[in-house]
Amino acid sequence: MKILNITLVLALALSANAGEQRVYQRDNMGNIQYHKPSYTVQDNGRIIETSKYGDKLYHKQQYLMKDGKVYQSDSMGQIQYNKPHYAIQQNGRIIEVGPTGDKHYHKQQYQVKDGKVYQVDSIGNIQYHKPGFVVKP
Repeated sequence: MKILNITLVLALALSANAGEQRVYQRDNMGNIQYHKPSYTVQDNGRIIETSKYGDKLYHKQQYLMKDGKVYQSDSMGQIQYNKPHYAIQQNGRIIEVGPTGDKHYHKQQYQVKDGKVYQVDSIGNIQYHKPGFVVKP
């Protein structure tokens, strides 16, 4: 699964405010990458990839936030329980969880901090030199 998808999902799940929100990629310097695809988070928790022109890409992998977790879903919004999902912990850390419930600590982890999503190492240190995401209304 792409890091982009994971990060977007995480950012979206932790910033569940009223109205649609967009999650943009940012480079390692913190600049928003408007020329790259972003994600739209809908009020119902559905996360849809969006083109650089603002068109929702319904044919791409979608996600659904439910009970503090971010699940992969199909184009109809049905959760795909046979695929890994992401658990969002109370401290803002995001960890991949397999279909059987086992946490994948060896996979890339993320941290949500101040409306931004950062990549972190296995012990929780933020990797500022790596690209991340930012949430905007």
